[in-house]
Amino acid sequence: MTRQIVITLEGLSVDAIGCYGSAFNQTPTIDAMASDGFVWDRLVCHDDRPDVVLATLVSSRHGGLLIDDGTTPSVGRAFDLVQTMPIDSADKSVANRVEDTHFSRLVQSLDEAVNADSPAERIWLHSGFLARHWDAPRDLFPVDESWDDWGDDDQEFLDTEPPGTVSGGAPLSETDGEGACPPIFEGVEPPVHPIVANDPVDLIMAWMRTYGCQVRLIDQLLDRCVDLADQIDATLILMGTSGFNLGQNGWIGHGCGPLRSAQIQVPLIVRTPQGIHHDVGMRWPKLTGSQDVAATVIADDLVDRLPFTAEQWAADSDDAFDPMLVTQTETADRCVNTGGWFYVRDRDQSEHLYLKPDDRHDHNDVGRLAPDALDRLSTDG
Repeated sequence: MTRQIVITLEGLSVDAIGCYGSAFNQTPTIDAMASDGFVWDRLVCHDDRPDVVLATLVSSRHGGLLIDDGTTPSVGRAFDLVQTMPIDSADKSVANRVEDTHFSRLVQSLDEAVNADSPAERIWLHSGFLARHWDAPRDLFPVDESWDDWGDDDQEFLDTEPPGTVSGGAPLSETDGEGACPPIFEGVEPPVHPIVANDPVDLIMAWMRTYGCQVRLIDQLLDRCVDLADQIDATLILMGTSGFNLGQNGWIGHGCGPLRSAQIQVPLIVRTPQGIHHDVGMRWPKLTGSQDVAATVIADDLVDRLPFTAEQWAADSDDAFDPMLVTQTETADRCVNTGGWFYVRDRDQSEHLYLKPDDRHDHNDVGRLAPDALDRLSTDG
C-alpha cells in the first residue's frame, strides 16, 4: 500500500490559485506542487453538496487516520482513528500569526501523526474553514500589493451584472448599500452577499483580497505538508470538495446564488514521492467528475502508475458532448457539463449555456446561438 497524505477543503476556488491562472493571488507552494506533479484543469463535482463529494472520495479506501474540524462527521466511519478539532464558532477574532489559526492546528496534528512511531498508511486532513471561519492574518495579503498584472479575463469578476432579485432570503453581508468599503475585511464570518447596483465599486476586490488571505494561509502551511510527505515517501493530494463564488455568478460566498461553475469546479493537484515518476508537471485539461477521483487518484496503486499519460493527454476528442457529467443538485433543476459545454437550468426554468473550457467564468450565455446544444443537454434522452 502506498502512503498518502490527502488534504481536502470545502470552499476552495480555482480562481485563487496561481497554477490555475489566478492574477490576484500568489500560491508558491501549490504552484511548486503542480510543477512537480499532476494537475486537473477541469475537475467538476458530481454533487454540489461538499459532504457528498467527500464521502464518495473516502469510500474508496478504508482505514487510516482522519484529522478534521467536525464539519462532516459521517465520513469518520471509514477510518481506524479520527481526531476532531471543531471550529470555535464563538471565537470572532482574526489570528495575528499563522500558527494561531484553526487550520494551523489541524496541520500540527498532521505533523504529530506523521512523526508517530508507526504513522498510518493513509492520513486524511479535511477542513471546512474556507466556508465557515476566516481567521487568517490579514497581513498575508498586503493591501498595497501590485495589481499591474490584472488581465482582461480577470476583469470579468468586476463586470458581473447584479442579479435582478435576491432570492432565498439569504443573509446579506455588512457591505450592503452605497459608500466606500475597506481594502480588506476584518471579520471571521465569510460573506453571503448578492452583488447589487449600489455596492461600492471596490467591494468584490476587497472580498477577493480577504479570501486570498485564507488561501495564502493554506499555501504557507502546505509547505510543511510537502516536507512531511517527503519524510515518509507519501503521495500528497490537495483537492477541493466545493468551490467558492467570488462574484462570477452575481454572488460572493459559499454555496449561494444560482448554480454556476465557480461552485462546482475545484482544484486537484497530486504530488507523488520524489523520483517515482519522471513524467511530472503534467496537466489534464479534459473534464473529470469528482466521483472518478476515488478510483483513479486515491487508490492503493497510484504510485505504480501515472494518473494519466502523455498519450491520453494528446488523444483528441471531436465530440463536444462527451464525456457528460450530470451534477446532482437541489439548487438548480438540471446541471450538465460536457467536454465542450456547461448547461444549467435554474429553478425558475431559465436555461443557460456556456462554451467550455473557453468561458471559464460563465460570462457569455450562448444558449440562443446554439439551440441544438441547448435542446440536447436539457434532457437525458
